[in-house]
Amino acid sequence: MNIKSFFKNTPLIFGLLYLADIFLFSLIYYLFFNTSFLQSNKIDLLSSIYFSTSTITTLGYGDLTANRQETLLLVAVIAQSLSGVVLIGLFLNSISNRISDAKDAKHLENLLNKKRSNDKKILTILRPTIENHLQILAETYKVTATEIGSRKTIKPEQLFDQEFIDQISLQNFYSYETRYGSGAMSWAEFLSAEHASFKNSLENFLIKFIPHIDIDLIEIINKLQNSNYLGFANAALDELRRLRPSENTSRLFSILQFEHSSYHDEPHDMNAIKDHCQFLLSVIHYIDMYFPDNELMINLYLDNGSAPAVGSARASLLPRAPSFP
Repeated sequence: MNIKSFFKNTPLIFGLLYLADIFLFSLIYYLFFNTSFLQSNKIDLLSSIYFSTSTITTLGYGDLTANRQETLLLVAVIAQSLSGVVLIGLFLNSISNRISDAKDAKHLENLLNKKRSNDKKILTILRPTIENHLQILAETYKVTATEIGSRKTIKPEQLFDQEFIDQISLQNFYSYETRYGSGAMSWAEFLSAEHASFKNSLENFLIKFIPHIDIDLIEIINKLQNSNYLGFANAALDELRRLRPSENTSRLFSILQFEHSSYHDEPHDMNAIKDHCQFLLSVIHYIDMYFPDNELMINLYLDNGSAPAVGSARASLLPRAPSFP
């Protein structure tokens, strides 16, 4: 504790010093100056306490008066008066600071509560955008799954592991099985539209609320909306337009698997799927802090009771590349 905080936050100490000053000078008056008062030949201890209290509080009723011929007694009286003024000033100043600090703390608490309430309202607007994107990832998981299973609800951080990355890296962007039925649009067209809508929603959210949200959340959302993963479907569509009708499209989604999954032993630097999941988890964690009783979850419907079908857009596995000594 530094000197400033000591003088600011210790009214009890100054109060105790003030009382100690009274009893210390009471003993001085009683032991050394008990015959130096005009109204009595010799004062007792109780009278010395009374005189000490009158002196330090500067009340002085005059019923017990020091002999002004006693220089040392006058010095003691002056010393006690000055020390009393200083101590009571420090005591009152410390009390004032305590009250001021309490008011400031209450004001800060009110501001924080108001900010938290505003943040919660703002994140309520962001939440549906993230929930919808989680549903798209759930569908991606479904169409790349190998076996039909039951419906389950799971936390995103429990799903976004290397096995998940390996699985969705097998997307067949040229499958025509989506939630809109068979043949309505390709998986790439479906994802391209959904990802464009997702990025657009994030951009609109930032435009509207950027002055009111934390810089950390702004940074996370920027990373998420600029994630390379959100451009995969467009890249697949661009590549498809450049292919001649006779060329095989399997090469295109096989590249995605080769660069992002762990099926191959060759070193690779592409982490777009993993990075995207991490950015998304960061936003989810931020939202969940404000909604601890209603955390964001992923609903996995691994049955064929709803479109798209399980495994409908799965790409064939590339053979594991050979390892060389």
